[in-house]
Amino acid sequence: MASFVCPACGAKIPEGAAACPDCGSAAPLPPAVGEEVSHRIGDRVTFGTWGGEPLVWRILDLDDNRAFLVTEHVIDRVPYHKQHAAVTWEQSTLRTWCNTTFLRGAFTSQEQRRILETLVTNGDSSEYDTSGGNDTKDRVFCLSVYEAGRFFLGEADRRAKPTPLAQRNGAVTNEEGFADWWLRTPGHTPSYAAHVYGNGYIYSYGYSVTRDRDGVRPALWVTLDQ
Repeated sequence: MASFVCPACGAKIPEGAAACPDCGSAAPLPPAVGEEVSHRIGDRVTFGTWGGEPLVWRILDLDDNRAFLVTEHVIDRVPYHKQHAAVTWEQSTLRTWCNTTFLRGAFTSQEQRRILETLVTNGDSSEYDTSGGNDTKDRVFCLSVYEAGRFFLGEADRRAKPTPLAQRNGAVTNEEGFADWWLRTPGHTPSYAAHVYGNGYIYSYGYSVTRDRDGVRPALWVTLDQ
């Protein structure tokens, strides 16, 4: 695991920690998207704000000057859909939230220009054959079951703690402080959606799309150059 040097006392701060374990000083933020630094898969960057706090993202993949990002934390509590019904990602209110409320609220107009429209593949559930519906063109989206399996090293790597805003808005954590978060893939029926448990386990069977304890880790593609 990577670490940072505390600017106050010189101690090592583990990556992902909010404060120095020795003196309690706030951990330094990762570099911002667009800074002239070399990026590697697995690095953290800052981009946008939510709830008055900078958003920290993990680089999942790189393609020339483009980066595939997912938030390091569960950044809010949002249901997959506003009512219990058969729904796909295309029809979900979570997709609308990602591409309107979050997109407009988290990023300046200049930052929004960096965010690329992505052709999002909405595959069927590989375990239950539930239809994933039509593919979509989104600027912000949730990961699929496949992506959550491919881009993380395992269950421990998939775990995410909620931000203070997510906790205030009702995101529930396990005993270790990690929260559940939605995936866009359907569950065992069209009124269920897959998610990741706080312990990092991918639950393909899913929960009702109206479940009120799951959080969200938005994902997007951005350009890295100036």
